[in-house]
Amino acid sequence: MGLLMIIYGSFVSIVKTLKIIFLNNGKFKAIRRFEESENLQIPSFIKEILEFRIKNNRELLFEVAYLGEFKVLNYNSRDSNFNNPSFLKEAILDLVNSEFYPVFRVENLIPIARNKSNGALFVEENKSEVVYIDLDNSNFKPLALDKKIDFYLDLNKLSLQNNAYYGNALEKLENIISNKEFFYDVPDGIFEGKDYMEIFDKSFNLLDISIDYSITAIEEKEDKYFIELEIKNKIFKTFFQKYSHYIDNERITIVLNEILELTQAHVQKKFYLLSYEICDFGIVLADQNTYEKLKENGCIDFDFESQKLTAEEIKSIRTYSDLSTEIDNIEFHIEVVKKSNKNDFKKGEQYHFSYQTKYLFDADGLNLIKEKLNIIIVKIELGYEIFFKN
Repeated sequence: MGLLMIIYGSFVSIVKTLKIIFLNNGKFKAIRRFEESENLQIPSFIKEILEFRIKNNRELLFEVAYLGEFKVLNYNSRDSNFNNPSFLKEAILDLVNSEFYPVFRVENLIPIARNKSNGALFVEENKSEVVYIDLDNSNFKPLALDKKIDFYLDLNKLSLQNNAYYGNALEKLENIISNKEFFYDVPDGIFEGKDYMEIFDKSFNLLDISIDYSITAIEEKEDKYFIELEIKNKIFKTFFQKYSHYIDNERITIVLNEILELTQAHVQKKFYLLSYEICDFGIVLADQNTYEKLKENGCIDFDFESQKLTAEEIKSIRTYSDLSTEIDNIEFHIEVVKKSNKNDFKKGEQYHFSYQTKYLFDADGLNLIKEKLNIIIVKIELGYEIFFKN
């Protein structure tokens, strides 16, 4: 009898396990369908998040430093918008290929989440790096996040809020650094050049040593404040841009760190701006390790300007765009020639035509066009002679 009970118990356990597997496979078939249709495999650490979203049938929200709140995609969605993973994937690819290639390239991408500002997070197959892309801003380069997804979203540390699972792993400023190493209690208005001295004093008071300096001259002009200081018997000249009555945030930490270096105090720390998410204006003094921790938690001012395309990158993108257009034009001409002479063309025979263009292919361009169209291309006076086989 005891043996029968053991066998029966084992049978019940197996049935329950198989039932759970069967039900889960049914729930998660949209994820498998995505993998099959896109011919890729979603990394296990991402799949776990996507399955959690489907299994619990609730929104799954989490915070990313500087980029705000994100909502994990529901892979069961059939919407014709960015809520649909396949729709979002195509939108990301279109933007990358049209606006960022070859500066930024992506293959086999897997969308994870999106925010309210049409920003999306994705990973590539076989990569753990999470990338952010702004679908409404073609001048903002895709941004690789400092941390992997499990830093921002830990499924074991979620809270249920307003019928949605919510996770916020970001630490607050006060939990990372002592309040003796930052300040944000200074008025951010600048009405005359000497107002910068209050910021200087408060910043240098964060140091363990005293900085001996004095003002020797302040001059105000139409668009700048010119300030001259004496530091360790050396004259230091600098300036700040005038922005109505606002602090010149672009230069304030540059100037503070220049002064710090001039003192030869050998302090292994630098001044940084606090994030606008914390205050309108504030300064923190931190070593490199602390700076990295502050940055990954969104406490340091993020330089969004650095994410804009540089002149060199724009040139590279435009060059490739022009090349892509030329390749499309040649491909179109080949098809026109084939259709116009379809009765005379023989399979395997080589044919040619002249393609007029002012565009000059470089070595990389020639290799690419040969690879894509399987043709021979020869430079002539007014363009190129194109040789192809039917």
